[in-house]
Amino acid sequence: MYRLAVDAKREENVALCLGLNGQVGACFDDLESKTPPPLVDCSKARLKGVQVLPSSSIVGDACGDEAEKVVSYTSYGGASRFKDSTICLAAP
Repeated sequence: MYRLAVDAKREENVALCLGLNGQVGACFDDLESKTPPPLVDCSKARLKGVQVLPSSSIVGDACGDEAEKVVSYTSYGGASRFKDSTICLAAP
């Protein structure tokens, strides 16, 4: 279960980004309907994190042929503490 708390007194120019729990071995059933998608038991999952790359990629080639889905995040704004990443997902 994911919980999200947001301060009602937030300042302007603040963005909230929710992303995939991009860990090798994390399993997911549905990446399209919920943000962020819940982790599921790998025995019942449709996709499993098989690789996390330290850069964003707009093509799936970075993940190799086994990847069924590629999720990529790109940081923006010079002061961002978040890093670019690409998460490669394949059948468990």
